[in-house]
Amino acid sequence: RRKDVCPAKIGADEPTTSFLGVARFKQPRGPDVPHYPFPILPRQTICVGFTPLEVSMSTAQRVVYRELGGPEVLKLEPLDLPEPGRGEVQLRILAVGTNRFDALMRRDHYVIAPAFPSAMGNEAVGVVNAVGADVSHVAPGDRVAVLPVVSPIMGTGTYATDANVPAHAVASAIAELTSAEEAGLWMAALQAWNMMARHDLPAGT
Repeated sequence: RRKDVCPAKIGADEPTTSFLGVARFKQPRGPDVPHYPFPILPRQTICVGFTPLEVSMSTAQRVVYRELGGPEVLKLEPLDLPEPGRGEVQLRILAVGTNRFDALMRRDHYVIAPAFPSAMGNEAVGVVNAVGADVSHVAPGDRVAVLPVVSPIMGTGTYATDANVPAHAVASAIAELTSAEEAGLWMAALQAWNMMARHDLPAGT
């Protein structure tokens, strides 16, 4: 596993690259957590990667797993991506956020069991390739963020070079942030917002 670099991109800077993502673990956990191939520390931001994969940027591909297990079960497979349907947006993925529940689901420790073959990912930043009918808030060429409003998999899955996702999950990207920074932002930010907005927190909490 490569932890010395953290581009959180698929082929954005190199024609062939390992698939890397930013993983943000928000809950304090001990250094020896079962079911993870690496130690997790409180509020640690780490890079998780797979064995380097040759990525052809001329063909859409996505990460799929067909059995339970660790990162070794993840395979990069060709994706026959259809044109976006009504209310969908097709993206060229620039960066993808990885989250704790991704690893939990891959080992069947999440509240939703995976259905094989299973895609992965619901948080990303990309460039719009095409839009389906009834989509007017974004257009081809726009850099956008995919907000994690659908669980556990967004559209055709964001662990991919390209994806079709619901338009209601797509918003304009934040200009001041890089794609990698924003891809790892929304899950953490929305969880914090929900905790504050949906609960009556006393002053000073």
